[in-house]
Amino acid sequence: MMRRGTAANEELINRANYLLDGAAMTDVQLQAYRTFHLIIQSGLIVAGTVLVVAVFGLNEVVKSGFAAGGLWYTAWISRQVMTRLRVVIATSIEDVNYWHRKLICLENELPETQRYFTEFKIEQKLKKSDSNYIDNLRNVFMQQRQIEESDANRLIERGSGHLRFMLEEEMLRLIGLLWNFFLVISLIYMAYLVLNAIF
Repeated sequence: MMRRGTAANEELINRANYLLDGAAMTDVQLQAYRTFHLIIQSGLIVAGTVLVVAVFGLNEVVKSGFAAGGLWYTAWISRQVMTRLRVVIATSIEDVNYWHRKLICLENELPETQRYFTEFKIEQKLKKSDSNYIDNLRNVFMQQRQIEESDANRLIERGSGHLRFMLEEEMLRLIGLLWNFFLVISLIYMAYLVLNAIF
């Protein structure tokens, strides 16, 4: 690949800035969806906790039954929100990856010393991969050779990093387990109340 003149480099840098702005805007939107999801789930868990206390505290079949019905409905809402927002978040992740892929391909046209985003993505892999793999990435992305979008996919995060995994999967799994616990104990207690009322 030939070295480009200053004007051509400026034009490439302007395009790179445009792509970086697109990635940043899309990432802000993604983080907003994640935050919104956790806020909604937290509010529903608080409501669920209040309803569980009501089921146990009211101590009458009818009143506790209404509280248990509210608890089951709140759990259903939580599951619906979780299902729908997971799709929205997954779509937003793909949008961010699109911008990152385009930026890596564009940076390949710049001199190696100006491939800042590409170097950053390689450094991200440094903690997760062996040194031979990192050397291979540097040979592919930091040398004078044309790359394809399929090459860029190697630098794009497939799957989540530790923090994202914890927030998106583990936290939501724990929320699901907490709802199951709420539902099981309310069902057992309602059965106990009904049996006491009958006998």
